[in-house]
Amino acid sequence: MRNLIAISGLLFAVLLGSTDVSWATASNTNTKAENAIECAALYFIASSLTENNDKAAKNLGQLQEVFQAVYGATKLERTGQTITNGMISKAKSSYMVRLGKQYDRNPDQVYTREIRCDAWRAIIAVALSKLNSRSSQADVARTIRNLPEMPSAPSRSDPRWSNSKALVDASFKKWTENGRITPQSARDALRRSSN
Repeated sequence: MRNLIAISGLLFAVLLGSTDVSWATASNTNTKAENAIECAALYFIASSLTENNDKAAKNLGQLQEVFQAVYGATKLERTGQTITNGMISKAKSSYMVRLGKQYDRNPDQVYTREIRCDAWRAIIAVALSKLNSRSSQADVARTIRNLPEMPSAPSRSDPRWSNSKALVDASFKKWTENGRITPQSARDALRRSSN
């Protein structure tokens, strides 16, 4: 985790386009970007459980940042457009709403999504652990570009399924109690109250 923290500054430099990295070919698909932002949205929902736990809140925040960096770098590679924090917030909010509706219809689909995000998180952590604080922005960008797609879910006999179900159920319960607030809805409410 410490290495992920050290790399986060470089991730955001790549994400926000403060680099001269050339994105010659779009080898990553839109699916990778969409999966990454959906994972960030899912872990934002999970952060509703961290009211009195600063360490857990920080860890979930860093996890979101990593997935958001994958989203931004992958979209940048595909479109050539620099991805802003506002664009990320809007996309994450949209996926939070979708996940809420999906959970209401069939929570099993959200358990599957979380377990796949967790497996991908482990793969991303291994890839990023090969970088260090002296890695260039080009190194970080190359690492992100070469990340594999999100893996399939493990078999139902994997004990991680019960952890996923418990995390998702508790997260969505608390998020619902809090009014299913998204970054975008919070921003809109602030804007309305200041007018």
